[in-house]
Amino acid sequence: MLKMRYEWHPITVDEVKKRAWHERVAETSVKNSQFFVITQNGEPKELIGFQHLDWDSKLLGLRTGRVTEMVQLGDSHPSYETLTHHFEKQGYDYVTARRPLGEWPRLQSLEAAGFRIVDGMTTMTKRLEPAEYEATGARLTVTDDAMRVAAVALASFKGTRYHNDPILTNEQSQRIHWEWAKNSCLGINAKAVWIIEGGGQVQGFVACKVVGSSGIIDLIAVSPDAAGQGVGRRLVTQACHYATGQGCRDLTVQTQTDNYPAFRLYTRCGFEVVTASTTLRWASRDSKHSG
Repeated sequence: MLKMRYEWHPITVDEVKKRAWHERVAETSVKNSQFFVITQNGEPKELIGFQHLDWDSKLLGLRTGRVTEMVQLGDSHPSYETLTHHFEKQGYDYVTARRPLGEWPRLQSLEAAGFRIVDGMTTMTKRLEPAEYEATGARLTVTDDAMRVAAVALASFKGTRYHNDPILTNEQSQRIHWEWAKNSCLGINAKAVWIIEGGGQVQGFVACKVVGSSGIIDLIAVSPDAAGQGVGRRLVTQACHYATGQGCRDLTVQTQTDNYPAFRLYTRCGFEVVTASTTLRWASRDSKHSG
């Protein structure tokens, strides 16, 4: 019987385009990823896109990367141990991959190679109608609001993929959300951040950006003290109003698959589910090849 020999080969973006594989790769990945091909006995089996994450590496204190693309080229998925061996050789501590929920054979192969499921994510979209949005009382943030907004993020985000991952500490998880919210107010992560205030406190915020003709709710949170007061709906309405003013045709938001209050909110605001995905991660400390 012929032994299955898997190998890992770097490939340039130009080579990807020459083989027409780029038609199955997102444009953002083409711009930001390195590409590799896993071969089996010399035959291409899978195209892998990979991106090093400087920001995440700094905040987590772990050399962090992300698998941006996985394009099947053969009649089956390869052994992804070739992939995890590469991570180890490159000194990575923590690598994530987000895949469509229905890719069961690939998800199972990733688990067999040491990846662990840490989160489910649902993407929802709403078509925008300019005439339907009214004033919400939200205010555009200034630089001095950054720490106040970050404090709301710290108090609100408890069930994210960072918190769900047992190898990450609560401090690491909190640091991610604190910096994400703060940087959004400083114009680093988002294009605009709106807050709703009450009693001298920030009750909630929504960070928005625009990609092409689509608006994106990049981050949204309501202070636990303001829960049940309609703040979330007002923030979503503000995001719709902002995106419409930017000429966007639709507004997209992602939320954890088990975040049922968020599902109810977005559904009531006219959003519909378009995709669902699973987030996995590989960690060097869990690897059976480590040590």
